[in-house]
Amino acid sequence: MDFTVSVVAGVAAAAIVAGVITGGVAIASALGVTAIATAIAAAPLWAVVGATALVGVGIGLGLEYFGVPQKIKGWINNLLP
Repeated sequence: MDFTVSVVAGVAAAAIVAGVITGGVAIASALGVTAIATAIAAAPLWAVVGATALVGVGIGLGLEYFGVPQKIKGWINNLLP
């Protein structure tokens, strides 16, 4: 169960980082600041992977803090006979 929650947190982190990058490029392009848009779009892979990892850890810690994995386990145990 914890592995599943970790995978979901990682996928959510990747979606958040991708959304921030896409939004940053769109906003910079709309404002006519193409140099910033190009810099955001050309972010190094290590920076994107690092940001995704940090966001994933943050989401995971938040889920653990609120006891989400334990609540899911309890919910599943109540469904099983």
